[in-house]
Amino acid sequence: MVIPSLVAGSNRCRRFSWVQAAVMAQFEMFFYLVLHTMMCNDPHMPTNLALDDQLIEEAQRAGKHKTKKEAVNAALDEYVRKRKQMRILDAFGTVTFDPAYDYKAERRRRSRRASGQSRP
Repeated sequence: MVIPSLVAGSNRCRRFSWVQAAVMAQFEMFFYLVLHTMMCNDPHMPTNLALDDQLIEEAQRAGKHKTKKEAVNAALDEYVRKRKQMRILDAFGTVTFDPAYDYKAERRRRSRRASGQSRP
């Protein structure tokens, strides 16, 4: 297989094995992907979804979103935040606390250390 040289201004061709050509093709695709991501400043992945149009329109009206993309992104963001909150709520009652712990004394100790004061 003959692949043109990647050196600018070079008219010579180099001979590569098919494995080397495949590796170079993968590298080239990766390079273009990285370049696109850097220039676009928005790493995105096109996705085709079958969504309920009425539901999307209702979400757009409710959130005052201009585009369907804004409405879907806002809905996904809200969904993720709610799920994280639910995990925190599920953690209540599972952590044991020491009733003898004096948090005010700990605060005083930390503030003295931060200000450079020694113990009186």
